[in-house]
Amino acid sequence: MRWPSSDGSSPEPPWYNGESDYCEGSSLDGCTSFLHHSSSSQQVASPKHLVDLTQWHTLRATQSAGNDVQIFVDDMAKPIWSYDGTTVTVPDVFKRTVLQQECRSSCPTDVTDWERIEVDFVTVDNQEATPTGAR
Repeated sequence: MRWPSSDGSSPEPPWYNGESDYCEGSSLDGCTSFLHHSSSSQQVASPKHLVDLTQWHTLRATQSAGNDVQIFVDDMAKPIWSYDGTTVTVPDVFKRTVLQQECRSSCPTDVTDWERIEVDFVTVDNQEATPTGAR
């Protein structure tokens, strides 16, 4: 995911000012991408990405300076989802990369268990111009 963050010269922006979740869900047969953009929980959601999450995959998420988002899984030449965003749905804010794993509030609190998540590598490239006010 990418999380709105301060560039160090301004206060932290609220999460809904551009939180981008690129492969989120609770089933092993796929995930969904979400672009959060409003304090009233407005979001853009992709169709479910049908991917066997018990296997290794290469995932790439791109966001252009024109507010367009593309999600690629395994085939880096053909996106599985493309979204033509606006400054409202894909705000021009500084974002940091976050690897998030959590259980919803509906998970039992009287049970403990463990989970193993394997990440081979993460690369962050800034190939576009930096948004105004970001560093």
